[in-house]
Amino acid sequence: MAYIFNMPDVGEGMAEGEIVAWDVKVGDEVQEEDTLVEIQNDKSVEEITSPVTGKVTKLYYEEGDLAMVGEPLIAFEGEGLEDNEAEAAPASTPESPAQEEKAEDPASSNKGGGSYYKFRLPDVGEGMAEGEIVSWLVSEGDEITEEDSLVEIQNDKSVEEVASPVAGTVKKILVEAGTIANVGDVLAEIDSPEHNGEDDGAEDTSTPSQPAQEAKADEGNDDATGGAASAPATADPNRVIQAMPSVRKYARDKGVDISLVNGTGKNGQITRDDIDNFDPNAQAASSQEASQEAAPAKEEKAAKKSPAPAPTVSNEDLVERVKISPMRRIISESMTTSKFTAPQVSLFMDVEVSKLWDHRKKFKGIAAERDVKLTFLPYVVKALVAAVKKYPMLNASIDEENREYILKKYYNVGIATDTDNGLFVPNIKNANQKSMFEIANEINEKAAKAHAGELTNEEMGDGTITISNIGSAGGEFFTPILNFPEVAILGFGAIKQEPVVNDEGELAVGRVLKLSLTFDHRIVDGAVGQRCLNEVARLLSEPELLLMEG
Repeated sequence: MAYIFNMPDVGEGMAEGEIVAWDVKVGDEVQEEDTLVEIQNDKSVEEITSPVTGKVTKLYYEEGDLAMVGEPLIAFEGEGLEDNEAEAAPASTPESPAQEEKAEDPASSNKGGGSYYKFRLPDVGEGMAEGEIVSWLVSEGDEITEEDSLVEIQNDKSVEEVASPVAGTVKKILVEAGTIANVGDVLAEIDSPEHNGEDDGAEDTSTPSQPAQEAKADEGNDDATGGAASAPATADPNRVIQAMPSVRKYARDKGVDISLVNGTGKNGQITRDDIDNFDPNAQAASSQEASQEAAPAKEEKAAKKSPAPAPTVSNEDLVERVKISPMRRIISESMTTSKFTAPQVSLFMDVEVSKLWDHRKKFKGIAAERDVKLTFLPYVVKALVAAVKKYPMLNASIDEENREYILKKYYNVGIATDTDNGLFVPNIKNANQKSMFEIANEINEKAAKAHAGELTNEEMGDGTITISNIGSAGGEFFTPILNFPEVAILGFGAIKQEPVVNDEGELAVGRVLKLSLTFDHRIVDGAVGQRCLNEVARLLSEPELLLMEG
């Protein structure tokens, strides 16, 4: 009998952590809340405490190993401990979503033994993930024929009528009008004599419920040029055709076999232009070439599917292989999520900040007397907070599930901090309520903790907007990536002496700061972003205004 403690989530949404050090060994008696192990999460080292009192019987990992969240970490035995060994062990082969649906969905077959056709929401917009059911054009019990319009769907741009791929009787409407449905969701059940009882996810509506094997088969059937620019040599019965019902009808009306047309739309979707541009004569001429190149193309695609092996190095003794740490993997995943989730736009601006330079010089000594290192960064924090108060859309986030944006009335300003162990972003909580000296002191303290690897999740969590200081490394303009799910990040470049035209119209030498602002274009319009950047520039060029508006 054993009580097994599984690896907890020691970072915001992380999937794994590195075992830095065990604080116990097999045979040790531990009390509840005793420290068991130190785990490296995405940003820091966390101590994991024991949830029970008992004797350690097994350590599932050695120091330096990567432990997966939810996997067994350590086992105990002791009086009163419940044996959870069976339930703690991870399932060896979890059922696929398709298997679960078949097992759990009693509507997948009717009581008379015949199988209903499941009409699923197709992709009615290029790459859309969901659509709103505007109205049903049929009712339960209606007799329909193939290509009869069933439902109106609001996609990303317009309302589309979706036609039935089969003839039969509408048995049940599962999603009401006004409801948001995901692509692949079952919208209705149709009693169709044409339906053979197989899973409807294999229909050519190209929904996410299609088996992975068909998607792979589809990729394997592309020719060596990538598939989008030329037509397949022959109609492939396993090919998944991505086209809206109106495009299918358009192809039939023009006498074009849509299975021979390759799409140039997003994700290979076939458009009306593809039907208009389809040339069966050109296809015949290209089929021989395609067949000759198909084999090497398949091999090339197969190679791309699996992780690429290390590149061949002629002088292996002159290279060093460094294992990617869990932290670096998390940073990589976060950057990728940010870049490919939010459409990011960057704006750039020169600001003459001679007055800011003089102001900081004037108070630098006073700050030092209070053991505060005063840099330009606290001024930028103050200016940014004042600016986003006027333009709150930049101090927000998007709730995609509820289709809302969240305007935050608190100001936790993240400071991107470069360390030997990676990029950390601690934030100044409630920066709008703190003095310049308080902000300066907190920036320095958290930077020191970042370099020591001692930041906590609380110190890095719940940020609302971020500043990235590339000026400390001598950089000027750049395009910082959003600290997702935040919607704005301000890039702070170097201050350099440059020729400027002063207020009297004379040429002079001034101190010029480079500012860059990146924002999420889904929620922030370009003009709003520019006005916010203008406000930051105005406050930094006249630092005394920060006393009035900051």
